[in-house]
Amino acid sequence: MKQSLVLLGLLAGAMLLGACTEPNTAEYRNAFARDHAGDIRLGVVWPLSSAKGTLKNGVEMALAEINEAGGVLGRKLDVVMRDDERSVNKGMLLAQEFAQDPQVVAVVGHLDSYIAIPVASSYEFSGILMVSPGSTGMRLTQQGFGRIFRTMVNNRESSTQLAEYAAKKQYRRIVIYYINNDYGRDLANFFEQRANDLNLTIVDRRAYEKVGGNHARVLAEWKHFHRFDAVFLAGSLPEGADIIREARELGIDAAILGGIGLDAPDLIATAGEYAEGVVVTSVFHPDIPRPEVLRFTQAYEQRLGVKPDASAAQGYDTVRLLADAIRRAGSAEPDKIAAALHATRQWKGVTGTHSFDEHGELSEKRIVLNVVRDGRFEYLE
Repeated sequence: MKQSLVLLGLLAGAMLLGACTEPNTAEYRNAFARDHAGDIRLGVVWPLSSAKGTLKNGVEMALAEINEAGGVLGRKLDVVMRDDERSVNKGMLLAQEFAQDPQVVAVVGHLDSYIAIPVASSYEFSGILMVSPGSTGMRLTQQGFGRIFRTMVNNRESSTQLAEYAAKKQYRRIVIYYINNDYGRDLANFFEQRANDLNLTIVDRRAYEKVGGNHARVLAEWKHFHRFDAVFLAGSLPEGADIIREARELGIDAAILGGIGLDAPDLIATAGEYAEGVVVTSVFHPDIPRPEVLRFTQAYEQRLGVKPDASAAQGYDTVRLLADAIRRAGSAEPDKIAAALHATRQWKGVTGTHSFDEHGELSEKRIVLNVVRDGRFEYLE
């Protein structure tokens, strides 16, 4: 106990010195993890009141299962959960809060790439693993860090696979409407690149701002002056649902293909009947015919009375993957857990297969496609 208090003091002092002391900060955190025999602490930081707030349910379910089975290395997992409110400033403050807690070995978060990418350095320099179940931005794993990972398919993979689906459905002429941030630009660019490879025609592409966009003007222009088979909507919620409603009210009957930002039940709750037929990229559907999905879905329904969505499944998988890495590492030291994650090959979760490269990027996980039919998401094989 005395040694733990000494290490706590050393770590707190190191935090005050700033990022330039990163090697010592990480060393102190690893030393504390070696000496500390109590619960293994994870941080979870997520927009808990957002459309994708069900991640919390998956995290709590995984935590209960792991701890009821005896924990990890004979120790319980402990989670500190925080809401970043989709704010960069709040995300930075919470990253600092976790950095100042020597017991935190890993953080599960953030959803938004515009938060995850800048805060990644705070976790890296403080010696904490960051595993994002939501960030799709390419730059997250391109910063040269050794403790940053994602369990979500990145923008290149999801938009490339969606373009291939469009070609398969013979949508030859497509318009692209994307939110004007890294997420939207990435999706639009990679979709267009793959569409060109597949001899699809991008008739037009426009960007919109998350707040205050004049969607009706753009949509009306497309309807009256362009011929197209499909709209690729690289947006998020709630505004994505409003765009879909406006398009249908204007009489646009082309297929609508949505990016992973629209993959939440709130799409249907907000857009209502106008969401019918919309196809969205995802990493999960409760009807996927795999034994692990069936088991998870049944247990989740028994626990909460509803079927799980992709965010809940992502939370569940990410916590269980971290627990598995801790077991394989034989230690709660962040650097050893990171090494175990980098060595992960074909770990099978309810959201698919997880293998990581040297940058913490997924190399095998694929998207699934869900379509809205009769007021619910159906799985498209």
